[in-house]
Amino acid sequence: MSKFYFFFGTMGAGKSAYAINKAYEFRERNLEVLLALPKSLDVKFIDSRSGLRLDAVPLPENIPSTVDILIVDEAQFLSKEEVIHIRNFCTNGRSAFCYGLRTDFQGNIFEGAKYIFALADSIREIPSMCKICRKKSIFNFRNSDNKNTICLDKNIYEPLCFDCFYRKQKDLFK
Repeated sequence: MSKFYFFFGTMGAGKSAYAINKAYEFRERNLEVLLALPKSLDVKFIDSRSGLRLDAVPLPENIPSTVDILIVDEAQFLSKEEVIHIRNFCTNGRSAFCYGLRTDFQGNIFEGAKYIFALADSIREIPSMCKICRKKSIFNFRNSDNKNTICLDKNIYEPLCFDCFYRKQKDLFK
């Protein structure tokens, strides 16, 4: 059965590790798996904080017909067109698994996440804990003056619950 899945969570929730584990699982079942990343990123691998790492390619315009499973990490950085491309891939028994963030460090929904939420068949949260109070985290706080939306330095982010994020970012909620 063809299906389009989205797994989202805050930084440190284990999204990349889940993506890598899914690739291994499907490959053990002799399925052809393509690991991809949004074209906007200049990265050639999926890498998790746990030390797992697999090579990946930029999402191709033409996904080979031999591919059974498409796995996309950092899906929040996908364009609307790339999300539609992934949606269209999910036919004839082929499925896609996207992993990414819901919102940026200011609480704004990413373009890729917005369109995946609209088009995915299944949306699942990978829960994580607030770094300060241990409640459920829903925000990614950035400990940096770097205001670029795309910043892949995982060490400058903290997963926070709403209350802890609000205390650190009150100006965003005025």
